[in-house]
Amino acid sequence: SIHWEPALYDAPGSAWLEAARGIAARAEVALIVAHSPGIAEAAATILGGKARLRFPTGSVACVDLDLEKWSDLLGGSGELRWLLVPRLTKALGV
Repeated sequence: SIHWEPALYDAPGSAWLEAARGIAARAEVALIVAHSPGIAEAAATILGGKARLRFPTGSVACVDLDLEKWSDLLGGSGELRWLLVPRLTKALGV
């Protein structure tokens, strides 16, 4: 299902984390389409502050989470699998 949350537009990373914690426990995968800088802040927190990610417009990141349910989402619970930036997409001919 698709859930649109207008309040998250231009929201800080903490708001994005709280919204992600509200994803239904039965959802094994989520695609979050977001606006920076809030989503970059949330990603940095999820990755344990190890990385300050820069998400150019149109970027896509894949993060694996080590948790049983979305409500358990905390800082450091994720691992960056890949980050696809627009110039790489263009180079791949995608």
